[in-house]
Amino acid sequence: MGIGYVWLAGLIGHWGSPRAPSIGGGSYSLDRFVYSGLIILLAAAWSFGALLLALVRKDAALSRRALILSGIGFCALAGACWIYGKNLH
Repeated sequence: MGIGYVWLAGLIGHWGSPRAPSIGGGSYSLDRFVYSGLIILLAAAWSFGALLLALVRKDAALSRRALILSGIGFCALAGACWIYGKNLH
């Protein structure tokens, strides 16, 4: 679980770093597109994974916790799409 937070922090922290040449030395850069897509993909995977876990668990308390985490994940997904969605065009 902790490595996921480190990976996400690395993705988000990329925007604070100085601009570097694009991979491959081309005149265009896909970094905003790729990193925005990865953040949105991570938020979507978390949300749907937590929802699936909530649906298959037999224990009511664990199912409720997973459903709450799924709701938080969907809020994060909406926020990521709102903030980083413009980079996917």
